[in-house]
Amino acid sequence: MASTAFRELPDAPWGEETADEALPMDAGDGTDARRGTTAAGTTYYVRHNRKPKARAALSLVVGVGSAVEEEGERGVAHILEHLAFSATEKFSNHDLVKFLESIGAEFGACQNAYTSADETCYELMVPIDQDGLLEDGIKVLSEFAKNIRCATEDVEKERGAVLEEWRQGRDASGRIAEAHWKLVLEGTKYAERLPIGLEKVIRNVDANTVLEFYRKWYRPQNMAIIAVGDFDNVDQVIELIESNFDSFPKVSGTPLPVPPFGFVPHQEPRYKAFVDKETTTSRVYVNFSYPCMPLKSAKDFRELLKIELFEHVLNSRFFKISRGRNPPFYTASASTDRPVRSINNFVVAAACPEGQVLVALERLLMELARVRLSGISERELKLAKSKLLAEAESTFIEREQSHSEDVRDEYKRHFLHEEFVVAPEYEARLVKTLLKTIALEEVAELSRKFRVTDSCVVKSIEHRKTVDEQKLGSVVQQARILEEAGRIDAWEEEEIPESLVSPLPGPGSIATRKEHPELGVVELTLSNGMSVMLKQTDYLDDQVLVSGFAWGALSDVAQDDFRNASVGRDLALELGVFGVRPSVLSEIVADKRVDVGVGVGAYRRSFGGEQSPEDLEVAMQLIHLLFVTEVKPAEEELIAVKQLIRESIVSRLRDPVQIFSNRINELNYGCYYFRPITLEEFSSIDTRKACDYFSSFFKNPADFTIAMVGNVTEEAVMPLLESYLASIPGDDSSQRSMPENLTPLKFSFPQKSVREDMTLPMIEPCGVVQITFPCRVQKKLASLLGLMCKLIETRLTRLLRFTHGHVYNVSVSNFFGADLPVHRDDVVGDVAISFSCDPDLARTLPDMVLEELLRLQKVGVEADEVATVLEIEKRVREEMMQENSFWLDQVLYCCRSREYRNKDGLDAAHIRKEAERVAVLEACKADPCGEMSWALNTLLPKPPQSHCTILTLRPKDSMVARAYSIVQSAVSKLDWGRPRSEGSAYMAYWGSVAVGIAVASAAVSVWAYRRR
Repeated sequence: MASTAFRELPDAPWGEETADEALPMDAGDGTDARRGTTAAGTTYYVRHNRKPKARAALSLVVGVGSAVEEEGERGVAHILEHLAFSATEKFSNHDLVKFLESIGAEFGACQNAYTSADETCYELMVPIDQDGLLEDGIKVLSEFAKNIRCATEDVEKERGAVLEEWRQGRDASGRIAEAHWKLVLEGTKYAERLPIGLEKVIRNVDANTVLEFYRKWYRPQNMAIIAVGDFDNVDQVIELIESNFDSFPKVSGTPLPVPPFGFVPHQEPRYKAFVDKETTTSRVYVNFSYPCMPLKSAKDFRELLKIELFEHVLNSRFFKISRGRNPPFYTASASTDRPVRSINNFVVAAACPEGQVLVALERLLMELARVRLSGISERELKLAKSKLLAEAESTFIEREQSHSEDVRDEYKRHFLHEEFVVAPEYEARLVKTLLKTIALEEVAELSRKFRVTDSCVVKSIEHRKTVDEQKLGSVVQQARILEEAGRIDAWEEEEIPESLVSPLPGPGSIATRKEHPELGVVELTLSNGMSVMLKQTDYLDDQVLVSGFAWGALSDVAQDDFRNASVGRDLALELGVFGVRPSVLSEIVADKRVDVGVGVGAYRRSFGGEQSPEDLEVAMQLIHLLFVTEVKPAEEELIAVKQLIRESIVSRLRDPVQIFSNRINELNYGCYYFRPITLEEFSSIDTRKACDYFSSFFKNPADFTIAMVGNVTEEAVMPLLESYLASIPGDDSSQRSMPENLTPLKFSFPQKSVREDMTLPMIEPCGVVQITFPCRVQKKLASLLGLMCKLIETRLTRLLRFTHGHVYNVSVSNFFGADLPVHRDDVVGDVAISFSCDPDLARTLPDMVLEELLRLQKVGVEADEVATVLEIEKRVREEMMQENSFWLDQVLYCCRSREYRNKDGLDAAHIRKEAERVAVLEACKADPCGEMSWALNTLLPKPPQSHCTILTLRPKDSMVARAYSIVQSAVSKLDWGRPRSEGSAYMAYWGSVAVGIAVASAAVSVWAYRRR
C-alpha cells in the first residue's frame, strides 16, 4: 500500500556539514523539468505534469508590484494589470477575453491575474489538445510582457472597472484589513503602498504615467514565464517561449534593479482600538513581525517545521479553550503569513463575545506565556508531529497526481523568493527525517521569539467602543507581570479515550449486491436497510469522498416548531454529535485524514466529507456514533454558542448588505424558511426539543443512502461496512422516507413586477443591484438554462464593464432549492442578475440590463457567442470529470432520481441525464442562434421587465453619508440574495467569524487584487 511505501522511505541526507546548502531544484525527481533564461534575460520554468489531462498552466510573473510606485503612481501597477486584458497591440477592449473564452479558458473576477505589493502575476489554464492552442496562450503572455497599450482612451475606458474594484475593498472587512496593513507595516514604504492604490490616482492618473511605469519595470530581467502541463515535448515548449520572449522593445535608460524594502523592528508595542459599526463580531489580534525566513536549505525547512509544530500545539489548546465552559473567545487561531516579500508575521487572533475583547486578549497572551513558563507536553508534540506526517504522507501518496496549477505556483515562489522546489518524494523524506530531530524544548523555545517587545502590534475590532488603546496596553502589562511572577499554571490535559467505539458492536451483514456498470457503481444494501454506493476511481490515491443523505427534514416540521428544529444542529455540534465532546474528538482524530460533517436542510439531512483510504475506518466509526448518540442538552455547555447566535442575530441589523439580502428573500419567496430568526424567537428555543429533533434526523439507518467515491475497493470497505454501518440499530418505523411523502415549502414569486430602492445608513456608500426573474423549466432543459445564464453573464460583462466601465463583474445564477418537483417534469425557481456599482448608478443600470435582455430576445444572439459558451462548457466539464467530486455529484443525482425510486436503477438515470445534456448541446450546435433565442424568450419573462423584482441598495442620504460622498464603496459578494437550501444562518455566521479572524493573517491575499 502507498502508506506502507511512505513509512519505508529512507531518511533524507541530513548533517551539519550540508544543512545550510541550498537544495537543488527538483532534487530526486525524474520528471522532465527545465529552468533557463531567454536571450533577452527572461527566466523560464517548464515542466511536464499530467493532471489535468491535455491542459497547461501558464504564468507570467513580474517581480514588481505596488511597492515600487511613486506617490503619484499609487495604484498604477494594478491599473496596468487591468489594461493587459483590455488593451494590447494585438487585442482591444473585449477581444482578448473573447479569444480566451473561445478556446475554453474562462475569464472572471479574481482568477486570471493579481497585483500585490511585490509582484504582478498573470495566469492562464489553457487546453492543449489542438495544434496552436499552447502557442496562442504563450503569445498572450508575451503581449502582457511587451505590448500592453497605455493610450489615453484605453486608460479612460478601464478607470470605471478599477474604481469599482476599489469600492469592493471599502466594506467593513476591507477597512479592517487596510488598518491592519498600515499598522503592521508602519515605518516601511509598504505601509503606504496598498496595491489597489488611491482613489485620486485611479481617477486622475494620465496615460503617460502608466506607460512610463510599464517601460520602467516590465523589463525581461524582472520576469519569469512558467509553463507546467501535459506536454508531449518539453523542448518544443521551450522553443515557443524563446521565440516569443527572445526580444523586447528597446527602451532608453539602464534597467533599474528592484529596490529592497526591508523590515523595521520596534520594541514598543503598537496599539489600535478599531471601531466599525458594520463589523459582525468583536475580534482581537496580537501580531509579531520578524524578517522573512529563507526557505532554501534543509536547515531552513527544519525551522519552518518547528513553527508549524508550534502553531499546531497552540491551535489545539485554543480549540479546547473555546469549547470549555464560559470560554473567553468563540474561536482563536495561531498562524504565520507573509504579507510582503521581506516580512513574516506570527499572529494569534480571537473572535470573542461583545464586550470581552480584554478578556480574550489576556487569554491569548497567557497561553503564549504558559508555553514560555511550562513548555509543552510530549503528547502535544507527538500529536503535532503526527499531523505533519499525515500531511506529508498524503502529498507523497498523490505525488503523481499534483495539479499543474499547484506545481506552477511552486516555481513562482522559487522565482520570487528563491524557495526550494523538490520532488514530493524527497520532501516527504525530509519531513520524516527532520521531524525526528526536533526536540520538545526547541518548539517551546519559539514562544520566546514572540514577546510584546518583539515588533508586536495589538489590535481590537468592535462595532461599538468598549476599549481603547490604554486598556489594551494595561492588559499587556498585567499579563507581563503575571508571567514575571510565575503565576501562570501549567497546561492541564484532558483524559482521552483509546478508541472511539468501545465496545465494538456486533457486526451486521451485506444483504444484497447490485452492479450499475454504466455509472461504474456497486450498490450494497446492508442488513439494517442502509444503502451504500461504491465507485472506485484513480484520480487521487489519498481521497475517498463520502456523502450520505436521507429524505425528510425541516419542511416536515410544523411551522410553530420550526425554530427549535432549525437550531438543533448548531446546538448539537457544540455538545458533540459523535458521543464525545468536540475538544476530545479533535485530539482523537488529530493525526487522521478524516472529516465527517452534518447538515440539515429543507428536504434532506446529510453527512459526509473527505477521507483518506488509510483512515476510512475512523470515518465509519464516526458515522456509526452519529446514529447511536442521543444528544442531551447541557445548558452550561451551551452558554457560548447561544451567545454567539444572539450576537449573529443582532449583527445582521448592522450590516446593510445582510438587510438587503433578507429583503430579497422575503420578496422573492415569502416563506418562513428563508426568514432570519429573531431574538424573540431565539429566546423561546427549547434546547431539549432542539436536540431531540437533531437526534431524530439521524436515527433510522434504512432512510439513508451513502455514496463513496475515490480510492476505495469493495474488498477493503466491506468489513468496515459490516462492523460499523450495518451494525447501526434499525428504527421502529416500517417505511423508508421518500420524497413523495415530504411537505413542500410554500413559496411564491410576486405576481407582477416589483421595484424597490432601499436606502440604508452606511459608513461608506455602496451600490448593489439584484434583478430576479421567475423561472419554470423542464428538467431535461437544465443544461440549456445553465448555458443561457453563462451567455447572459458574458454579454452583460462586456456591456457593463468593457464598454461602459460601470462594474467590476456581473453574476448570473439560477436557484431551484426551494422547490420539490418529485411529481413533475419541471422545476420552479428563479434566475438572478447581481452586481455592485457606483451608488449613483444603482437606479439606472437595471434599466440598461433590461434593455440588453430585451435586445437579446428581439434581435437574438451571435453564433460565436453560443460557440464560446459551448466551448467553455466542454472544457470545464473535461476538467471536472477528472475529479472525484464530479462523480460523487453524479452518483448522488442518480440516487435521488425517479428511475432509482422506481427500481429502474442508477444507470437508467445516468443514461437519461447524459442524453438530455447531449441533446441540448447538439441542438445548440445545429442551430446556435435559434436554440438560444428560444431559451431567452421561453425561460425568461417576455419582455423581461414584465415580470421581475428589481432591488437596489444605496446609502441613506444622511449627514454621515454626505460626508463620505467622495468615497464610494461596493460589496465583494455577488450572490447577496441567494438563499441556502442546506445548513443554517448560525453556521454561516460562525464561518464568517473564522474568516474574520483570518483577515490579519491573510493580509497579502486581501491586498492581492485578482481579476480575470
